[in-house]
Amino acid sequence: MKKIIIHFLFVASCLSWVLFLFLSFILFSPNQTLQVFNNFLPSSYDLQYSEVVNKGSFLNPILEFSNISIQINDAQVYSANKSHYGFLLSPTLMMGEITMSHIHLEGANILLTDYSAQKTPKLKINLDKHISISFHDTSLSYLGSEMLINGQLDSLIPGLANGQININHHGKISNLSIDSDGKDSNFLINFNTLNWLKFFPNDYPSSSKIIHFGINAIGSLTSKGSSVKGSLNIEESSFSNLTLKKNY
Repeated sequence: MKKIIIHFLFVASCLSWVLFLFLSFILFSPNQTLQVFNNFLPSSYDLQYSEVVNKGSFLNPILEFSNISIQINDAQVYSANKSHYGFLLSPTLMMGEITMSHIHLEGANILLTDYSAQKTPKLKINLDKHISISFHDTSLSYLGSEMLINGQLDSLIPGLANGQININHHGKISNLSIDSDGKDSNFLINFNTLNWLKFFPNDYPSSSKIIHFGINAIGSLTSKGSSVKGSLNIEESSFSNLTLKKNY
């Protein structure tokens, strides 16, 4: 038992030093660190940028990139003129799990593709509850459909969250806004009818990715509970043994 404990402490100590060295390199030499990281990516992946600096701290690095681009199989799937990415210090970094604390995209283009047949890096990304997110002329494309996103959101905690996100899809404007006073939050959702799920890759059943729906709602989140009122519009869709139709 004593040998097991000593072995565990030794491994934990080694991992701690590795994490410490990694964060030290990120803080003082982000460019060299990312070049090493790029070498460990699958051969089908390619990360390029013109400049990177660390604007954060040791415990919360914020990497600021200029002209970043990512290619998969020689096809560009992501690019941004200016972008910032902040993440928190955590032992889970050693296991491929990242907690994002800051995301800023400016003049970005994101191309969503089907990676089901490709080997992707096993990387899990979580969003910190106090995250700051901002989009400036960020384009999101999938199968010829494109949306332009602008806006900012600070915090994901009810009572503290503030911000507004505007989405332009072929001239139709959808938006999400939330306003908090430190205790309660009021929100407004106005999404035009669209196949929204296809823009958010996840393990949804394939049939659910062809739902066209729209939402128009207002609500509030308080310490006493939550309330929401509005309408949900769903166009006719089929799910194996279930069919949804318009209510005329």
